[in-house]
Amino acid sequence: MPIKVTILGSGTPLPNLKRSGPAFVAHLSDEPVLVDCGPDTLRQMMLAEIEPKLVTKVFFTHLHMDHTLGLEWFAVGGWALGRRKLQLFGPPGTRRMKELLFDDLWKKDIEYRLSLGRPPQGLADIEVIETGPGLVYEDATMRVTAAEGIHTAYDLAYRFDHDGNSVVFTGDTYPADPIAALATGADALFHDCNLPPSARDWFAGSEGGLQVWASLQDHHSTPENAGRIAAKAGVKKLVLIHLQPSADPEEAVRLAGTTFGGEIVAAEDFLEVSVG
Repeated sequence: MPIKVTILGSGTPLPNLKRSGPAFVAHLSDEPVLVDCGPDTLRQMMLAEIEPKLVTKVFFTHLHMDHTLGLEWFAVGGWALGRRKLQLFGPPGTRRMKELLFDDLWKKDIEYRLSLGRPPQGLADIEVIETGPGLVYEDATMRVTAAEGIHTAYDLAYRFDHDGNSVVFTGDTYPADPIAALATGADALFHDCNLPPSARDWFAGSEGGLQVWASLQDHHSTPENAGRIAAKAGVKKLVLIHLQPSADPEEAVRLAGTTFGGEIVAAEDFLEVSVG
């Protein structure tokens, strides 16, 4: 069966009513898995008519705020709706994040909610699997492998193989050969496209913006560079993600098309992408 990907959040840390923080659901047969958990992930999931209690695995590309700030609400809200298991996969630091949030900051809050009578499973026993490049997880439904990206934080891209189909999600990254190797022959690559020229316009008009824009160049990707990685990997479809509020999606697709000859899609919140 093809893999269906629901884009819950296609944006960046810059607030944008049209683009929520990064979050993607890959539907692998009957099991949906979540990649990143940006702000409003739970609400976006419910608007997309995906049952939160069915999502028991979250894969974090890296631990920057725009990729993680939805975790508490997703974990507690999904548990309240009936989820009885939750696994968090991510780079080193994921366990510390879980401990700070659920065993420290929200400890009393969670104790209160547990006292109301719901089973503790799925909230009191959240499992953390810290990982790096290579095999991350495998069962009868999926095989998940990872490679390192190039960012200011330790950053992973994940490849999901299911029933003969495959999809790869990057975090925030400069074009990286290990990601091209990970994505070799994949049906679809969801790749950072933070730096189309149109996005520069917003930075040019903001306080200190061009200095910030310049600082982004060595740990994010232009459309052309996203296309180069897709071409190097020989993927069938390229989906451009992590788009700035002022980015012109048509421009991003056009520029990525100068370096990649396959199908190109600019991500939008709630867009569903068929893979395979």
